[in-house]
Amino acid sequence: MIAIVAVVIALIALVISGWLLYRGEQRLASADSRLDTVEKSVQSSVQDIVMPRLSRFDSRLQSLDSDLGDLGSRIDQQGQNLSDMQESLQATQTQLAELADARNEGASRLQLDQIESLLRVANQRLQLYDDPQGAARALEMASDAIARKNDPRLFNIRGEIANEVAALQALPSPDIEGLSLQLAALIEQVPQLPLDSSVPSEYDNQESQAQASDDDSSMSFDEFQSQFSQGWDHFKNSVGDALSGMMTIRRSDGTQRALLPPDQAFFLNQNLQLELRSARLALLERDTENYRDSLETARVWLKDFYDTDAAPVSHMRDRLKQMGNVKLDWDTPDISRSLVLLEQLKSRRSGGQSGGTSGSGNQDNDASAGEQSGQDGA
Repeated sequence: MIAIVAVVIALIALVISGWLLYRGEQRLASADSRLDTVEKSVQSSVQDIVMPRLSRFDSRLQSLDSDLGDLGSRIDQQGQNLSDMQESLQATQTQLAELADARNEGASRLQLDQIESLLRVANQRLQLYDDPQGAARALEMASDAIARKNDPRLFNIRGEIANEVAALQALPSPDIEGLSLQLAALIEQVPQLPLDSSVPSEYDNQESQAQASDDDSSMSFDEFQSQFSQGWDHFKNSVGDALSGMMTIRRSDGTQRALLPPDQAFFLNQNLQLELRSARLALLERDTENYRDSLETARVWLKDFYDTDAAPVSHMRDRLKQMGNVKLDWDTPDISRSLVLLEQLKSRRSGGQSGGTSGSGNQDNDASAGEQSGQDGA
């Protein structure tokens, strides 16, 4: 039974396998026919649809190639035009740079002229007007202008200016205005000064004495004879003084006494004021010798004709002595070195610019670029 059952099962399996094989072959045949149909349909579609489209695409590609060729030629033309524009732009930039260099050169020349003017003013203030303070101020202004310009080629000139300013600051700087005002105040005080009580009264009024003698009617003969003798002696002395006064010897060392009689206070004061005015004039002219001589003469007159025990007189004499110690003149220093260096620099620059114009233009451009950098730094 078992063998029969196994045979039956094997047969059944064989039948099923054959049937499945048959169904598979039928399906394969059907799939092959479908594939053939699809292939034929695809081929037909390719021939009917794709190929015309491919043809049109090829024609379009050819048209695009032609257009690309035209575009390439146009790009080349545009590139040539761009190159020409770049060359024109470069030429324009070169011209603008030359104009900027010329403008900067003009500004630089103007600054150098201003510095030169300040240096010339400094020399004029010192040489013509004896004004070291004004000369120092002009030099300091020139130094400040060089600092603003910030040009390395001017640094040695600025150093020379610093040396010249130091030389001017080392000079004596008396207060001329203050001394002049003090002398003016002393001149105003002269009429109030007390005279010395021992000043001789050589010019007594003879008429008052004669009138007094006439009025005295009770005078005796001896008294009259005595007075007549005194009058005769006085007359002889007066005549002798008059004859001796016909010849006058004056000293020229600045220490002569007052020319007018000392009992006439008005003229004595006028003489003293005149001497103080002479000292003031010498002060303004910076004449040390005449200034000191006039002050010494005034001190001698104060001692001889005025009351030296009085405070105003002694104070004036002491003040005149102190004022006489002032030194008004000096050895003028040389402050022209900086001006000479600047003139040499301007001369070299002018020569270099004219040489560069006739020769290579690149050297001018380099010099202009250097000056432009200096201006930018400033």
